[in-house]
Amino acid sequence: MNEFLDMGGYAIFIWSSYGIFFFSLIIFFLINISNLRKYEKIFSKTKNKIE
Repeated sequence: MNEFLDMGGYAIFIWSSYGIFFFSLIIFFLINISNLRKYEKIFSKTKNKIE
């Protein structure tokens, strides 16, 4: 198991790149959710004005 986690001596680079990737993925997901909610509010206000 330690050999797997050590990754042949490159563990710090490999695990940090995994961490950065998943952190970025979560940040982009949260940004998109907030943008979706913002545009849904704008759409509902525009729809109510049209009706």
